[in-house]
Amino acid sequence: MPPKKQGGGKAGPELPEGEDPALLISNYQKYTKVIGIAVNTGVARALTPPEEEPDKPMDQILIDDEFGPLGPGGTRALMTAVMGSGPGMKGGPYKKLKSIRLWRCHCGDDGDAAIAEV
Repeated sequence: MPPKKQGGGKAGPELPEGEDPALLISNYQKYTKVIGIAVNTGVARALTPPEEEPDKPMDQILIDDEFGPLGPGGTRALMTAVMGSGPGMKGGPYKKLKSIRLWRCHCGDDGDAAIAEV
């Protein structure tokens, strides 16, 4: 008897581990709750794939201060989501990311340290 298919009826192809953009935003949202900060609208928008290509791997993240500064905690949350290393996170490190651009985000020394870990 063949093994059961994974995914629980999820539409679309199963993406290899570390390539699912939906897991990236889910991990970011989980970690913001863990450390007690609000989800930054700019980050949520940057991590959400376009509707016409929901499974397209995201290779660049561009965030500015349009929706408020990211700050050290927000930067830590984003970088932890990229690494997939926080509590309750799935998918492991996000492997398709090539570029992270943060403009006027007020990351601070702690945020810079989080970026350096990635």
